[in-house]
Amino acid sequence: MPSGTIGHVPRFLLLLLTASLALSQDGERWLLPPNTAPKVTRQIAGEIMKGACEGKLNGQWCSKCPDSDEGRWEMSHLVVGHFSAPGSEDAFGLADGCSFSGHEGPIALLVGKRNGAWKKLGTILAFDPNRCVRGQLRSSREFLVCEAYEHLQDGKRVYSLSSVMADNGDATFHNLFTAVDSTRACRDGKAEQAQVKTIQFRDLNGDGQVDISITATYGTFEMAGARQEQCMTAEDERIQGKRNPRFPVPPTVKTYQIDLLLDANGFKPSPASRAAAAVFGSNR
Repeated sequence: MPSGTIGHVPRFLLLLLTASLALSQDGERWLLPPNTAPKVTRQIAGEIMKGACEGKLNGQWCSKCPDSDEGRWEMSHLVVGHFSAPGSEDAFGLADGCSFSGHEGPIALLVGKRNGAWKKLGTILAFDPNRCVRGQLRSSREFLVCEAYEHLQDGKRVYSLSSVMADNGDATFHNLFTAVDSTRACRDGKAEQAQVKTIQFRDLNGDGQVDISITATYGTFEMAGARQEQCMTAEDERIQGKRNPRFPVPPTVKTYQIDLLLDANGFKPSPASRAAAAVFGSNR
């Protein structure tokens, strides 16, 4: 197996991918390393771009964004693998330069090699293949493990870890873990703050497959009285562009370990982790 993937331990050269935190300006914590898949050759990248472009191709640039009559874009962060079936040739890539009205975040494409030629299979909104690590089932079918943030209108910030495959030409997402932070919502009722601290990829049960071990913290408090006033003041400061507004935080937090075991159908919490997964709403 090429380096930069997760799958069977004997064929896997991995530095555990205990990701160091990279903090963005708005406090997002990215835990997976940027796209570690092997680089795609220029020839293959050109063939993929030729099949994905719905406009006129000028070198590496396409004249029309996917599902649009305008825009100029190029493909970046290509991840090629067997995502539809063992032996299939598929790829996820970022449509760099495109955006859709009403949708935040990057736009990606799912492409596949069918009958000897690459073709576009689908468009994926708010998805960045550069935030993914590639993995493999025993069958040799591959998948991605990806992280993302969603900022909801009510002030909640949601971190999600998902697995991604390709089925019948569509990208299918399976949520593995969710961490919600509602301490900035300032609404009456229970506020919660969940944070993922580390993600490790390693064999946890000795079956020769790489599993996922998550360490995360969780705490709650009632958003009322002085805490609610503090929240509203901090939100005003954030809107005004002040640095480091002091939003309320839970008085106590607990640390949990959630182990997700890989089998033929995907990742599931280990029996010992089900109660902890349920705290975060990730029990399945």
